Amino acid sequence: MTPIHLSGDIHFRLRFNTQHGDTNLHWRVFIEDREYLVAGITCLVPTHSDAAFDKEANAMKYNMAGVCREFSIDEQGIAIFR
Repeated sequence: MTPIHLSGDIHFRLRFNTQHGDTNLHWRVFIEDREYLVAGITCLVPTHSDAAFDKEANAMKYNMAGVCREFSIDEQGIAIFR
């Protein structure tokens, strides 16, 4: 997986990827209008429960959410929130 690094005031949502199939991409990370599929999560910031309407699914979805200053995805597909 290609590493990614973002910094700033980052509002994120985390949700289990029920459509991961035969992949190891078990988690969906939402930042603004972008979705990242990742294998695992290391969250070093506080989180809280959240609900948001998913237009694609036409349903309410429930997430863990938070704010971090740094977001990265390493070569193994692990998302890290700092």
